[in-house]
Amino acid sequence: MVSSNLLSDELRFRSFGKETSPLARALIEDKNHNIWIGSETDITLFDVHDQTFESLEKLFQSLFNYSECLPVTDRQGDILMGTEGGMLVFSPDSIVKQTYEAPIVVTGIKYSEDNLSHVLSDADYLEIPTRRRNFTISFAALDYTNSLDIEYAYKLDDNQWYYIGKKNSVSFVSLPAGKYQFQIKATNGDGIWMNTVKTVTLQVLPTFWETGWAKAFYLVVVLVISLAIGYVFFYIYYLKHKVNMEQRLAEIKVRSFIDISHELRTPLTLISGPVSEVLSQEPLTSRTRHHLQLVQKNINRMLLLINQVLDFRKIQNKKMGLTIEYRDIIIMLHNIMDNFRLLATEKI
Repeated sequence: MVSSNLLSDELRFRSFGKETSPLARALIEDKNHNIWIGSETDITLFDVHDQTFESLEKLFQSLFNYSECLPVTDRQGDILMGTEGGMLVFSPDSIVKQTYEAPIVVTGIKYSEDNLSHVLSDADYLEIPTRRRNFTISFAALDYTNSLDIEYAYKLDDNQWYYIGKKNSVSFVSLPAGKYQFQIKATNGDGIWMNTVKTVTLQVLPTFWETGWAKAFYLVVVLVISLAIGYVFFYIYYLKHKVNMEQRLAEIKVRSFIDISHELRTPLTLISGPVSEVLSQEPLTSRTRHHLQLVQKNINRMLLLINQVLDFRKIQNKKMGLTIEYRDIIIMLHNIMDNFRLLATEKI
């Protein structure tokens, strides 16, 4: 209670977050102003200076059931508390906790792969095989006073302390390869944390794929794949560049060929006009007329080929579509034969 006015309608209390026995039967203040609380089977000391609770159940071994009789102090400062079996007299100054620092030893290791326990003799270094990374380490504080009440805590490397109560073993699952500092601390039989810390070096052996050689191999593989990918992209760029250059060169050739075709079309047209006029208006022998008709026919063929070249340019620029028509192939073959008939006759 922290209220200064006990007659107030609102009384304030302070909680220390400490659970003792469900029923407190007696309270008394000693000469040092500490408060002793008697419950059903336990005596608890409240230190007013440290604001802490401390159970003395282990000291008195729960031999008594404390009564609701009012406890008193005598002239020497001893406390007298009533129990169901008589009067309990003790001096608050005589109740001290042991300060013995018990050594902590590692007693064994158990691998989950073979489920066998391996007894150790206070090992300071443990080498964990490659395929046995699931294991349990057992340890103990060599304090034979209230040994069942000793509590433990551990930490791995620089991590925080993990308090595991009275359990004297720690299990690790799939611990990565590397070197670790496994530290253990414990309380003594009276529940006081000792300054003694046991340090065990754990060396978890790596598999081949975790070694430096494997990492170098991974690096080489990554470099090879990167170079291969880079080469593929470079080769694709080279092919695209080559195709682009060939297309540009072909474009230049086609343009030059078309320009020449335009130049050829004009003189052929100028030749065709006089030949047509001579054939239509001048009296000619049959042989001369035949020769001029052959000239006219080849001029028309040349103009047709030139027009086809120009049409190809239009098709290439998607300005002209393909038109399909039926033709008599016999007539076409005769026309082609007539173009070479005179030449064949001269050779005969």
